[in-house]
Amino acid sequence: MYRTAGEIEADVFAMLTDSALKDVIGGGIYRSGMRPLDAKTEDAVVVFLAGDAEQVQTGKINVNVYVPDINIGNRGVWVKNTARCTQIEGILRDWTEAMAHAGRYWFAAESAVKTFEAADIKQHFVNLKLKFKYFTI
Repeated sequence: MYRTAGEIEADVFAMLTDSALKDVIGGGIYRSGMRPLDAKTEDAVVVFLAGDAEQVQTGKINVNVYVPDINIGNRGVWVKNTARCTQIEGILRDWTEAMAHAGRYWFAAESAVKTFEAADIKQHFVNLKLKFKYFTI
């Protein structure tokens, strides 16, 4: 039987909750739409992007880890916390490699883990775009 979008998102959420990432970030791990809007903590968010309903399901999942910007010189100039974003990029890369074969799942990064700006909330987010296969048989 194939997995629904919500079930796949929940599976990846559970895998991240049991990973080293949970101990490294200062905030929580959330499913899509559950992160508090005013969050100022480092938080991971799992988002199901696409998937099919074949015997071997394929699709994509995003994992975004938000990192608050830092105020340089206390002058109100907010910049990317480059060291922290680089560290989290490495953790997500290592997690992907460790989870390549997890039960009925196969995971691989679709592209290099990278960091994007979320200027409106004075944060950056480290993005991991995962390809997955789920073997229903």
